[in-house]
Amino acid sequence: PPLAREWLQPELAREWRLVRGAKAEVARLLHAALAAKAIGSTGDAVVELRAAAGGELHAALVAAGAELNDALSVGGSRVLELAAEAGAAEEALAGGPALDGEVAAEYSRVVADGAAHGLHVRVRPLGAPKCPRCWRHVPADALGRGEGVVVDGWTLRGCVCGTC
Repeated sequence: PPLAREWLQPELAREWRLVRGAKAEVARLLHAALAAKAIGSTGDAVVELRAAAGGELHAALVAAGAELNDALSVGGSRVLELAAEAGAAEEALAGGPALDGEVAAEYSRVVADGAAHGLHVRVRPLGAPKCPRCWRHVPADALGRGEGVVVDGWTLRGCVCGTC
């Protein structure tokens, strides 16, 4: 049978298409970090995403909230605003030095529904111990605090088993 009209949420569907587009870009960088042995697993990575302030992609990433970590399969994430001058951001990334333990960075475009959105992605190791029960990498600041813990601007996957 056809879906009831009230179940259709085209705006939400578009937001998640944008998140999935960002995930494709993040996955490429995570793969490179894994291949270089800079991270042991994607759960041991934190990802910084920068998108144009006020843009659809930025709004979609922020709206995903703590679910963004699950969508990207990472231990933590933060969403920041990208400078208005996308060209300057591209130049800053081209061959620049790694920042703050960064293992991969790239400026790319996310295409959803025919529109392109600029996205700057940085990947860093989380460096937190792994819980022996739930296998999540959980920093000390997130222990026993549940899911979606915000520490210093980073949304982290907390331990859900209570063992940590």
